[in-house]
Amino acid sequence: MKKIEWRLLQDNIKDPAKHFAVEEALLRGVDKGISPPTLRIRKYYPSVWLGIYQDIDEDINLKYCKENNIPIIRRHNPGGAVYQDGGSFCFSAFFKKKEFFKYLNIKDPEKLYELVGEIIINTLKNFNVDAEFSPVNDVVVKDKKIYGSAQIDFYSAFAHSGTFLFNVDINKMQKVLSPSNLKFVDKGFINVEDRVINLKDIIQKNIKKEDVIQSFIQNFSNYFKIDLTKNSFNRKESDLIKKLHEEKYSTEEWTFKKFPNSFIKASMKANSGIINLNVKLDKNKNIIKNVFLTGDFLAPSSSSILNFYKILKNTPLNRVNKKIKKLNFSNDFKNTLIKLFEKIKKEGNKNE
Repeated sequence: MKKIEWRLLQDNIKDPAKHFAVEEALLRGVDKGISPPTLRIRKYYPSVWLGIYQDIDEDINLKYCKENNIPIIRRHNPGGAVYQDGGSFCFSAFFKKKEFFKYLNIKDPEKLYELVGEIIINTLKNFNVDAEFSPVNDVVVKDKKIYGSAQIDFYSAFAHSGTFLFNVDINKMQKVLSPSNLKFVDKGFINVEDRVINLKDIIQKNIKKEDVIQSFIQNFSNYFKIDLTKNSFNRKESDLIKKLHEEKYSTEEWTFKKFPNSFIKASMKANSGIINLNVKLDKNKNIIKNVFLTGDFLAPSSSSILNFYKILKNTPLNRVNKKIKKLNFSNDFKNTLIKLFEKIKKEGNKNE
């Protein structure tokens, strides 16, 4: 495999609102051709990051965050709420989906979780720690999560992001996050504190986070055969970052947006996370007037979700299964949606 060239970006931006303005700007920039393929190493102040499909009233202790001045920011990508501070580090890889997937000889975006998981496992080996990949998107040490990831596509562009727990304040993480029992139903855990682990707690000796970051960068470069060259934002990227920060990520309308509550709701855990199906039926309980999803699930793609909403609108309930089976979702995702609609039908009959 011939080596390819990417930019290595270490911008040192810590403000969470500015941070996600950068993330979306680079995703858009790759799609428009104004940004090169990029590996970005991310740093930040203590904050909570909400998944794009999550309802802010779920999974977060809003009272504790407010009392302790911990900002909450809605991400542009799917997944669950996470607490981040200086004891963890993140990265994002931005690239043209078609080109890079061809280079890797993969077709399924879910395969990338496993490939990057191998990079994390190799990085941990450098510190004499044995780890394993835990589908769909985690790396675990003795069944405890040390790394998680998420993905998003945007037209021709794609971004894969990951978080590595080095020495995060797990006690504060426990207080900030309040996931439902459904979150851990198949994990054997009952709270966040029992679910995660720090690298420093495993090896119990002094190591520098920067050494772990450099080990990851080197493993990323070696595994994917990518030459990484340090560089900064270009002018067009900087302008777009400023616009997205001012008009989107720094606004309460974005992070604290409310979802309609006059819907019948059903919840279930799929392999990709918790899916909350919200459906509004006509007065006879036969036709879907509107539908939307919330939860911490890893979406197939934003366009697929929007297509799901469009296709199901004004659909009779007895034709839902047939339409879902034709969607560009995994079999697990489709089967979960079918089961959720069965719950919706039963709930609708109850309310008659």
